[in-house]
Order: sequence, then C-alpha cells, then structure tokens
Amino acid sequence: GAGGGQFGQDAITYATINKGALVVCAAGNTYTDDAQYPAAFQYAFSVAATTSSDVKSAFSTYNYSVDISAPGSNILSTLYNNGYANLDGTSMASPITAGCAAIVKSHFPSYTNLQVGEQLRMTADNIYTISGNTSFANKLGGGRVNLFRALTESPKSATFDNLFITDNNDLAFGTGDTLSISGDIINYLAPLTNLTITLSTTSTYVTVLNGTINPGAMATLATQNNAASPFTMKINNNPPVNAVVNFKLTLTDGTYTSNQFFSVIVNVDYLNLNINEIATTITSKGRLFYYGTGQVQGLGFSLNGTNMVYDGGLMIGNNSKVSDNCRDGLNFDDDFLKQIAIQRVIPTVASEYDLVTTFNDNNVATADRLNVRVKHKTYAWSTVGNTRFVIVEYNIKNNGTSALNSLYAGILADWDIQTFANNKTDVDNNLKLGYTYCTDASGLFAGTKLLTSGQFLSYGIDNLTGGNGGVDAWTDFTSAEKYTVMSTQRAQAGNSAATGNDVMQTVSTGPFNLIAGDSVIVAFALLAGDSLADIQASAAAAQIKYDGILTSIKEQASGEKELAILGIYPNPSEGNNVNLVFHLPGSQTTAVQVTLTDVIGKTVMTKNTNTPGGKQIININTAGLSAGIYAVQLIAGEKIVIQKLIIK
Repeated sequence: GAGGGQFGQDAITYATINKGALVVCAAGNTYTDDAQYPAAFQYAFSVAATTSSDVKSAFSTYNYSVDISAPGSNILSTLYNNGYANLDGTSMASPITAGCAAIVKSHFPSYTNLQVGEQLRMTADNIYTISGNTSFANKLGGGRVNLFRALTESPKSATFDNLFITDNNDLAFGTGDTLSISGDIINYLAPLTNLTITLSTTSTYVTVLNGTINPGAMATLATQNNAASPFTMKINNNPPVNAVVNFKLTLTDGTYTSNQFFSVIVNVDYLNLNINEIATTITSKGRLFYYGTGQVQGLGFSLNGTNMVYDGGLMIGNNSKVSDNCRDGLNFDDDFLKQIAIQRVIPTVASEYDLVTTFNDNNVATADRLNVRVKHKTYAWSTVGNTRFVIVEYNIKNNGTSALNSLYAGILADWDIQTFANNKTDVDNNLKLGYTYCTDASGLFAGTKLLTSGQFLSYGIDNLTGGNGGVDAWTDFTSAEKYTVMSTQRAQAGNSAATGNDVMQTVSTGPFNLIAGDSVIVAFALLAGDSLADIQASAAAAQIKYDGILTSIKEQASGEKELAILGIYPNPSEGNNVNLVFHLPGSQTTAVQVTLTDVIGKTVMTKNTNTPGGKQIININTAGLSAGIYAVQLIAGEKIVIQKLIIK
C-alpha cells in the first residue's frame, strides 16, 4: 500500500545491507501511477507486470520507483490444495524476477546482491517504443526482464544513491531557498571512462543553478561523493503549498545512458526543528512529528538520530466532540485547518527558536465542530540542560456562540521506541510527566510533560486489537474513545508481555469551561532521554524554562529589600487564570492580600494568603470577569504595589 514508514525501510535496509539479500517486491496492482510499499523503499527491487506482448498489464502499478518489468498476466501458478490456475498480478511478475536474480547470482557468484539487480535492470529489453507503453515512459523500470541477456552481456551501470538535500538551514524548503543536492555515485558493473550526470526538471517552481557533475572514470564498485561540488537549485516564488517537484538525473558514459528520478516537496506547510539533540517537525495544522501520514514529510521525533515516534498531535474535545488531526484507527482525522502558516519568529522572543502558527477546526462538519481557534507556539533551546526537550503551547479560544464545558486538551503520541513491540508506559505524577520506554537493553525513554496549571492526566494505550483492557485504538479510534483517553487516567500500558507491546500515550489537562469568546492556554514539553532520570531532569528544566517565558522577568538582584510585583502572566489574559509573581522581603511568613479593581475603582476580587519571604507565585481566578483593564494590588503590611492587567 501507500505510505511506507521508517520501520519498513529499516527492514529492507537490514536485509539488503546487513544480510546481502536482493529484496524483490511486487510493484502493486493499483492500475495507477503510485509509489507502493514495500516496493518503493530504497534498495527494494520493484517489479511491474507486462502481458505476453510486452505491454504493461492493465492492473499493474507504474511509477518512477519501479526497477524492472516481467510477465504478470495469465501466468500458470500453483494453488492451495494441489491445484493450478492462470493468475494475474505483479505478484506473478515478482517471483519470475526473483528466479532470474537467483540464476544470475549462480552464474556470477562474485556479484553482490545490488550488482545482481543492476545486471537484470541494465540488460532488460526496452519496451517503451511498443504501442501501449509510450504513456508510461520511465515508469516501468529498465524494461522487461531478459534472462539470456543478463547471463551473456557486460553492461555498465552507475547510480546516484543516498541523496542528501539541504537548504543549509532547517531542512524545510521554502520559497527563495537554495538547495544543495549531493549523494554517492556508485559504479556497480563494467568500468566507466567518462561518467557525466545531469540534473533537470520540467517544473517552473524551481530554477536549476548547477545541473552537471563529471565523476569521470570509475572502476567496478568504485564510489564517489559530490558533496564538494553539489547540484544546486533555487525555489522560485510561485509554488503552491507542498508542491512536488520531480527531478531527472541522466547518467551517460559513451553510448551508455541511464535515468533516475526523485522528488522534492517545496514551499512546505511545516518547519523542521533541530537546533538541539531533538529533531522534530511542527506543522500548521496541529499534527506533530510529521506533516503527512505514514511517517512522510517530516523528521519524526528523534534523539541524536534515533527516531522514537510514528505519529501524533494535538487533540481537543468535550464529551463526544473531538477535533484533531490524529489517527482514527488505521486512518487519520483531518479536522484542523491552517489559518496562518507556521513561521519562525525573527528575532526570537522567548527561546532560541520560536515558531508560531494559527489553525481552527473548520474542517469538521458543522454539527460536530467545537468551533475552536488555536494559536500554537513552539520553543527550543541549545543551552546545557535544555537540549532534550521542545515546548509546544496552545492558546485555545472558543470561537463559537455556545459555551464549551468539560473541555480537555492533550497530546497523543504513538511512541515507537527502538523495538516498538517492547514498549511500556508509566507516569510521574509529581512532575506531571507521562513517559514511554523500551525494555530492551539500553532502552531509550520519551514522553510528554504538562507545563501549565490544571489537572494532569496520562492514558497509556495498548496499540493492540481489543486494547488489552483499555481503549481499542487499533480497530477504530472513535471520538468517544479519544475523549476517554483525554479525560481518564490510565498510567500503564504494555503489560501484555513482560517485555511490553506496541503502545501509544496521551497526556492531557482539563476540564475547562469556556464561555463564547473565552480561551485557555495549555503547554507541554516533548522529551527524550537515555533513562527515566534523564527525562525527569529535562522535565524539571522544561518547567523552569516555561515559567521563565511566561514571567519574562529578570531575576531579582540579591539585595532586593522591597515588596515588588515582578510580573503577571499571561498578560493580556484570554483564559480563566493568571499568575501573579512577586517578591516579599525578609524570610518570615507574612499575610498578603491581592485585590483586583476595575477602571471605575470597584473591587471585583480579593484573595488573602500567607507566604514566606522571597520570590512567590499566586494564582488568580479571573473567571466571570468582563474584558477590560484592571489594577492588581498587592498588599503586605503597610506596603502596597500595583500593576495593570488586561483581560481580553
């Protein structure tokens, strides 16, 4: 099927590189131009199907990812229970090709697995000139397999592998960016005397700046890398969002010519964040880790190169209504709709790498819509102690005309840490941290920490048919079930076996009651580490960083002796709670009073408490107060200090 994913790629890579196997795969029977998996994975040898007249079989998938074609229509084959029948499918073409590969390996025992594949591909018969195939140019691989030619000829075959495409910045390719394209040039077969590689495209969305490299002479199995002299191209100002640009690489050496194709997505609707030990992707529509489904268009969530997640994102819900762009069983919801595309805040305000975007849930049918608008901010640092977490903050506003009661918001993450079938979940309630870990030796940890005030909830999901006593998210992850995992505590999952199982986890907060026009801010830290103690330390550091963002206050001088309001956050406030940060002189516990007065001098709230000296924080409930300007008075003994608060 479509989508692929890192787990499948890892399996193909392991079989190919570690075990020396040529993995021959049926291209698919979709009738369409598709990259079907596992055939479209790197290293997989993809086989399309042809008829007895060498025309593409009607049912066969065709695509630039196809390597070769073979007969796949009306093939005599065995059936269960000692039967025979004539069958159709790329599953008929694939074993014919695998058999040819085995004979080539027998005839050329010194050939590597990839040399065997290239020998077949470069000796295949050209079928693109046959009537009926002209519209499939370059999408049926090297042609129809010819075993006799594969055993008797000595072709040339160079490939451009392990592509590395960079903008020398955030790896999110936007308009105006200049991209560099490098990789390994590998000569698999006969020696080359003067290899030239040309990059071209028919797209108007990019301009090729440097389109030719000259590797020159190359011996059999020789490898070169063109990082010192990469292909370069510039993204023009006209691409639509997430435009796919197809490129063609033409490799020539005398009479030898071979083509390769690859695609680049430009003017992306997401940004990659990798300024510290965490690399992840933030989108404009509430989805985290990847923009697309099936681990495409994004970096995942990796710690120093080890990816730890399959998918995830923000969920918001009350009772049976839930808005999200997360999985829905084996499919995905698509409720959130971009309003303002994600962008970096330059110069940064709160961290070393600030991102901001806005989206709503207008992609939901009106009857099922919460009518929320979400302003999403992201923060990250590279300073010591702050390199293993990323903070995401959501300002959720009720954009409807009715109150939203019993509202919860949370982060769903399908953590797949190392051996995903050996994962377990648990919680640290003191740190408001839900975490998942791998039980393998040297197993890693990842998790989500609630940073804002409010109830902490974590629900561990057994990602198995039946749910292992919890919500069955594998079969059909309904809105009601999503609300359950946001509003219920289930600390542990992964207990179907001693070593664990496939799990997901939701960390959430609530309930909130938002009248029309009201809003609430919720924030989470996404963390990864080598051990529980490691992510606990990062969780504590993330809380300190987030508190610092909210207060935006310089640390008090060590000689401070006066009563002082250090700050009020959030200010302006769109929610039901604000925090008053103040300095109380001395070391003894003192009675303090906080009052709020409106613009005509009427006291609308009073709060009395006893606090010790030093820097303190008091939470103020502003529910029910009208939008406007208020004076916050802090009284301690005979001292009074005042600061302005704006409520939107």
